[in-house]
Amino acid sequence: MTDVMEEPVSDGLCDLVHKTVETAALIQSCQVGDRGRCTAGVDWSPYRTATYSRAGAVDLVVLAETVRQLSMAVAHVGFAVPRASAFAMSRLTAEVGTGMDALTPSERVEVTAEATCRDVVMRAGALDRMSVDVDLVASDRRIGRGSSYFRVLPAQVYRRLRGSRRPRGRVSSRSRFPPTQVGCGSARDVLLGPAASDDGVHLVVDTTHRGYFDHPNDHVPGMVVVEASRQMYQLRRRRVPTKMDARFHVYLELAADPLIEIDDGIDGSPVIRTYQADTSAAEVSFGKTVPQ
Repeated sequence: MTDVMEEPVSDGLCDLVHKTVETAALIQSCQVGDRGRCTAGVDWSPYRTATYSRAGAVDLVVLAETVRQLSMAVAHVGFAVPRASAFAMSRLTAEVGTGMDALTPSERVEVTAEATCRDVVMRAGALDRMSVDVDLVASDRRIGRGSSYFRVLPAQVYRRLRGSRRPRGRVSSRSRFPPTQVGCGSARDVLLGPAASDDGVHLVVDTTHRGYFDHPNDHVPGMVVVEASRQMYQLRRRRVPTKMDARFHVYLELAADPLIEIDDGIDGSPVIRTYQADTSAAEVSFGKTVPQ
């Protein structure tokens, strides 16, 4: 990592966080110094966060998406990862801080992010994988924290890994739950539909939703899985989580509507699992809940 590297708002903003729609980019600037200290400007105005926020407020899933985007920006700016590379994120955590309550949906927030890069593995002088721990502070208020662990896949490696799979469109004809049951403000944002069994629900794939599918993709994005899991939690438990731990095992394909189930984990905390056929593709646990 170089001593100080900075990416301004005007140059390649979307590329830094792997978005094609400018309004989907929450990170507005990124300066990475030695030992992984990072200062980032974040825009949480309603037109950027509407897809993932409840009633226009910045919440857990918005925070998780911010941690995810910031982690990629740190890799690009601080470790010179080529922008055509893919990120295979196997773990993403987020926890809302008490300072989040003081923010209003209309604020453009300058966030100071204390980012610690650990478990860094370099191969042939290039970043192969690492963890990023992030603490987010705004106006002297701690608004949250999170972490990520990911592997960098050069473009040619990703193409080889995915084989013949190519970006495609798909709109499921499956019915969906009413938005009030899953904590959504709009029926368009509902990701869940009833399943034949009462034990689970289906993740309803609709690649025309520009908030969830900002660009053509050959798999279901991890953040769609996180948001679907959040909706499942509120559907079954009628509570709003403020802490999450997501683990991704395999790419979730677009070909069918995956099954999502909820059960109790080892410590008794609810765990939402997303299945592809009989394989667990992802699991998300939630905690520190508040009333809906």
